[in-house]
Amino acid sequence: MTLSELEVIKEFLQAKQPITTSELENNLILYSDQDFATNISGKFLLIRTTDDSVRQRDFMKMIRRNIIFYVLNYSDYLDLSDTEKDEIIKKHVDLYIKAREKFQTKSDRIGEAGELILFLLLEAEGISQIVSKMRLKTDNEWPFHGVDAIHLEIKDGKVIFHYGESKMRKTFEIALSKSIDSIENFESKPKEEDIEVDLISTNIDKSKFEGFAEEIVKLVNPYTKNKEHVGHKYSVFLGFDWDLLKDLSKKAKDDLQKYVKVQYEKEHPKLIEKIQKAVLGSQKIKDKRFKFYLLPFQNEEEFRVSFRDEL
Repeated sequence: MTLSELEVIKEFLQAKQPITTSELENNLILYSDQDFATNISGKFLLIRTTDDSVRQRDFMKMIRRNIIFYVLNYSDYLDLSDTEKDEIIKKHVDLYIKAREKFQTKSDRIGEAGELILFLLLEAEGISQIVSKMRLKTDNEWPFHGVDAIHLEIKDGKVIFHYGESKMRKTFEIALSKSIDSIENFESKPKEEDIEVDLISTNIDKSKFEGFAEEIVKLVNPYTKNKEHVGHKYSVFLGFDWDLLKDLSKKAKDDLQKYVKVQYEKEHPKLIEKIQKAVLGSQKIKDKRFKFYLLPFQNEEEFRVSFRDEL
């Protein structure tokens, strides 16, 4: 594809973004992107507070109300604007039920909240989901294998396929370690990527990409020529407990939002160093491109379980 054709696709997809950065900022502080290393970038995130508490539940409500866009294809909700008011309400309820049925309801060791958060973060940056793996599930208790997400970004004349990985764990170290293990495992099994390519080829959301779907499928085909402008990146969401959020009394008379923000910024260099060591210290993935999204919680397990229970 030519540069001008790529720009057309980029503008076309931006018009279909289900969420914007400004919407996320109602519940999150979004720090500017940082370069952690030559091939590693990252974005620090922080849940906003009231005067005396962290707005964790508000954030959960925000991500929950977007499950339709995460699970379903564009064609499933495309016709809402042409529907009578009472039918719109019924249609919304039907779509919500259809989307909700794809989520696990039994296991406490679920990661679907994190996967939904990663979806929203990528979409807000204009990085579009190509295939909804959740929609492909035939059993809601079945966890899909391979990468957690497949998204497409067009930037600076390049096509970048984002392989998503999401981990929410008690500590940052465990979340990071588990995500690295998953990516190393994916990289060590060439057939895994073949499966992802096949998923794109056979299940791309054609209603979303319309006339561009065939061109995108060609880009993942290993036999397509002239792919110098095509690349891959791992987009990794890490959710973890942060002890400071469990005892907010230490802020004394300080403004809570300012206090938490200042303390979190002091943690940034330590977290960056751990990411550098984990990625660059791995022979399997040290040359791959990464973007990390880091978000601390008061209690990530409670967040995940509440998300599941309140769907």
